[in-house]
Amino acid sequence: MKLTINHNGFHGQSCITLRLAGKPGDVVELSESQIRKLETHPCGMTDCRCGESMIRACSDWGQSEAPKMMLIPESGEINLRGNYPQQ
Repeated sequence: MKLTINHNGFHGQSCITLRLAGKPGDVVELSESQIRKLETHPCGMTDCRCGESMIRACSDWGQSEAPKMMLIPESGEINLRGNYPQQ
């Protein structure tokens, strides 16, 4: 199943799509590459101090007790607000 994560943060709007092995309502384990993708997206700058990370925002979103696990929502989409959301 495809999961779309929309993020509105310091660097503006960004979107990432993950392919997960499961259906809505399942808790799935993220691969190392998916975790890395979520850690560096939407801010991939090494010298930036915005602190934006989708993996952290997803766990703050309340759908995962462990950072490597994620609940697939019924809608197939997650909308996140970053530290400094843009209009």
